[in-house]
Amino acid sequence: MIISVQNLITSDKLSSEVSLPLIAELNAAESGLNSGHAGEATVQLRIFIIEVDIYIDSGILSPTNGQLLIDSANYILNA
Repeated sequence: MIISVQNLITSDKLSSEVSLPLIAELNAAESGLNSGHAGEATVQLRIFIIEVDIYIDSGILSPTNGQLLIDSANYILNA
């Protein structure tokens, strides 16, 4: 998912400044999963989803691109 966010940056669909919190949340979720802390990862992914929703609602991120990120996060949460 981090690559997906980075792809949005390189395609000028998301600014690098705006993407920093998203990448930080994904890194924290990955760290939690890698260290066996699924609860921590779940919290970070839910925060990620909320942040993406905010970006969609404020016009920072298109609904299509935002929904792809949300769907990816939900896929991990439901795995």
